[in-house]
Amino acid sequence: MDLDILGTGTCYLFDEKKLPVEKCFNITKKSVMLELQLDKKLRSLHVAYLNPKLKNHSSYGENYFKNHQVVAAEMLRADVLTFIKEESRLMPNTLFVLDCAPGLSEFEQKLLKECYHLTVGGKLKVQEEYVTTLDSAHVRKCIQCLNDSCQGLEVKKDLRSIRLILNDVQNYSGYLRGEGNDVEQRWKRIATEVKSVLVNKGIKVYFWGYSESIAMRTTYTDELKVENQIDEYIFTDNNFIKM
Repeated sequence: MDLDILGTGTCYLFDEKKLPVEKCFNITKKSVMLELQLDKKLRSLHVAYLNPKLKNHSSYGENYFKNHQVVAAEMLRADVLTFIKEESRLMPNTLFVLDCAPGLSEFEQKLLKECYHLTVGGKLKVQEEYVTTLDSAHVRKCIQCLNDSCQGLEVKKDLRSIRLILNDVQNYSGYLRGEGNDVEQRWKRIATEVKSVLVNKGIKVYFWGYSESIAMRTTYTDELKVENQIDEYIFTDNNFIKM
């Protein structure tokens, strides 16, 4: 589920009517099944995507709310929660991936809190994943977001399972190797400094290595459809280093 109301995760997928607007979650309250080639096998992925108009208008479904984006957000939150409850009831082993906007908005914080309430009695398990580049502003914003949510989400810290992933999209490691530095030690120092300013000391920090393949495939005007390249966006164990 793409919950970023800016539409950055799904807007470009509307090319060639692969994900038609009339089947977006705002209107149907359902997901759309896409067939994918993964490891030379035909697989399926269910996508619940938002109407790109949300990034420019205070709208939800077929309703428009002038200057009242919060009303649209509340309606969306209620429908997402109903969808999760119903799908998990019908298929208990379903994995839900909620792709949130950077900064974890009030709408997303409320939804996350309600998901944690569903963990009571084992109805749902929650794993939070936060991803940041090594840009200093991005890292600081992510740290602030995590600290704010730990203090304001009203969920006990010991109930939350959180991973912070430092994504080396700029090939930072490559620059360090060129200078003859110990890359692994430098990463550990960065991870130690990040952990020292996090309110929740139980957050696990990981490093996701640079991938030239992904960098090439996501370059502007040369990006490939995620329907056909889904394996390129999976955080594989080979790329992970726990700090």
